[in-house]
Amino acid sequence: MVKSSRFRFFSLAAWNWRLYRRGAAVLLGAATLLEAGLLFGCAGNLNFAATSYDALLSTSGAGVVFAIVLGATLVVAQAPLLAASSGKTRAAYTILTFRLPRWQILAGQTLATAFGMLLALAWQAAVWLGLFWPVAAVQDAVAGRYFGFTVPAAGRLWWAFATSPWFALVLPRTPEGCGLWAGCLAAVSLLAAAVGVHRGWRRLLAFCMAAVGSGCCVLVAGVQFGSEGFGPLFWVRAGAPLTVLAVLAVLAVPGALLALHRAEMAK
Repeated sequence: MVKSSRFRFFSLAAWNWRLYRRGAAVLLGAATLLEAGLLFGCAGNLNFAATSYDALLSTSGAGVVFAIVLGATLVVAQAPLLAASSGKTRAAYTILTFRLPRWQILAGQTLATAFGMLLALAWQAAVWLGLFWPVAAVQDAVAGRYFGFTVPAAGRLWWAFATSPWFALVLPRTPEGCGLWAGCLAAVSLLAAAVGVHRGWRRLLAFCMAAVGSGCCVLVAGVQFGSEGFGPLFWVRAGAPLTVLAVLAVLAVPGALLALHRAEMAK
């Protein structure tokens, strides 16, 4: 891994991804089956035969599964570093393995975590889009049997995509939305990556910071759910959690770099 390039952390990020990709695949596969079961269960219920797809995502619990998957992805992405610091990895994977500047090690782990988060978002968008047609068919069957009417599935999909706050989270439709969630994803990925480079009480402190940062993202998502676009009212309501998230991300950098400098995770 000794190259002349100043961007060798891309190689480290790719290596980290290869180490945790199986865990990510198991996580996403299990969540897909769970979400499918929840959505089909609601769609087959007479009480939800005329419910919009957006409402089904909320009522069925699929949205909660989505939030859990994102949080679990942050944990799974740290598996290589956590295994290295505990001595449970088969490879000689320690800080001393990499002849890299310490900031590149932190950047590589942050990039690997962010990639996992992007993959989870892309997976969620694909699952929700892919499940729409069979779920709508179940709803149509129930509605046709009891009410004698159906709604064109294509129109319902377009309406859900255009208005659903769930789709706005996984597929932002505006520059403001893209910038907002890119920043949140980068900050929370950095906070999660900082957990793996610490040991002892410092790791617990870093974990608490990452948990608070994740909570701030949840609060911002809640504000977006109750807002019409990204007007002044949205930024007033989301200003506090976004500020806390930014401060935590800034504070995490020097602590993580100091831990890397001391090789705290190396045995």
